[in-house]
Amino acid sequence: MMIVLMIQAIFLASLYVDQAYSQGTLMINCGGGGDGMWESDDNFIKTGQNSQEKYLIQAGFFYGSYDGKFTPPTFDLQFDGNHWATVYTTRESPSFKEAIVFAKRENISVCVARTLAYNQIPFISTLVLVYLPSSLPYKRIGGGYYRLGRMNMKQVMNRRFCRFPGDIYSRLWFLGVSPFYKYVTAPEPRNLGGLEDQPPSSVMTSTIEAPNPSESMIFCFILDEKNRLVYVNLYFTEAKASRKKRMFDVYINGENMNLDLFLQYEMGTEISLSLVTMTSLFNLTLTPREGSTLPPTISGMELFSVIEELASGTSNDDVQGLEQLISNWKSLKGWTGDPCLPSYSAWDWISCDDNNPPRVLSLNLGSHGLEGQIIDFSQMQILEVIGFTTH
Repeated sequence: MMIVLMIQAIFLASLYVDQAYSQGTLMINCGGGGDGMWESDDNFIKTGQNSQEKYLIQAGFFYGSYDGKFTPPTFDLQFDGNHWATVYTTRESPSFKEAIVFAKRENISVCVARTLAYNQIPFISTLVLVYLPSSLPYKRIGGGYYRLGRMNMKQVMNRRFCRFPGDIYSRLWFLGVSPFYKYVTAPEPRNLGGLEDQPPSSVMTSTIEAPNPSESMIFCFILDEKNRLVYVNLYFTEAKASRKKRMFDVYINGENMNLDLFLQYEMGTEISLSLVTMTSLFNLTLTPREGSTLPPTISGMELFSVIEELASGTSNDDVQGLEQLISNWKSLKGWTGDPCLPSYSAWDWISCDDNNPPRVLSLNLGSHGLEGQIIDFSQMQILEVIGFTTH
């Protein structure tokens, strides 16, 4: 079973300049109505053309036993025929997946696909798409990255994460609550708008620091997949106007990054580390240098995993031919998303080869009760077999 939202990239680009979407953000309430901030999904299923631009895609899932079965499902999340993530839902807590990708085709498809037992019905609660200008932010990111973690060192009562109003890219920041470190409020950095990936003011004005100048700060993340390359952003704000010295080194999995950090009062600092080879554990350690009279500090961090080479999707000729078949025969309606990719969730009435892009080799239409004339779908030039069984 597959549910597909296909949203046209050119439409998003036009939203970027439209008054109602002046920030270039589209927030869709899947299966629900609009409320001023969130849009109903009625007008955003299967629309558009793209402009080959970069987008942040964020999918949200909250089971909450909406079906009365009290059985949180597990299923796969895909975009443009590529495996994105496996979604593990719970009865009580929401989960979110995020990716930064380029729109390569006439639409961006986001699919949830059943991969386990029959009663594991996939669903989606929210979908956020944000247009990212070519210059800012994340201009260092190439073909695509999955977000593994994003943390802000802020305390908010009874909240695990925030989407800050001042963040024009609608990023979701998880709150790094820790009993071991001291929370400090910092002034808004005078260079906030000049930081490369444009963190919101709420992130840069809240920091944590070690309890004393001689102690290190340690942050550990267990990654979903091993031996991947990652892209790391670290954000710092100097909260204290003091003649004392704050000097510390940044280590990732025991390796000194040799950053030579120098923090200035009322100024923010962003450090970006690209292509760091990782294992299943990401360990960030901030270690005070000899002579430092102020403890290490940090305001926030982002961690991304590089997406392996993306499939470009099923051949456009084959996609157009299949669309003509679907439009001609009502019994085929409802088949959407990429026909051949990922291979484990290809449409069950076609077979495809392993090329990139994949081509459709056969059609198996005997069990679909087709009636009427066969239309022209001659653009499917690699097609070898058409099975109608008794027809």
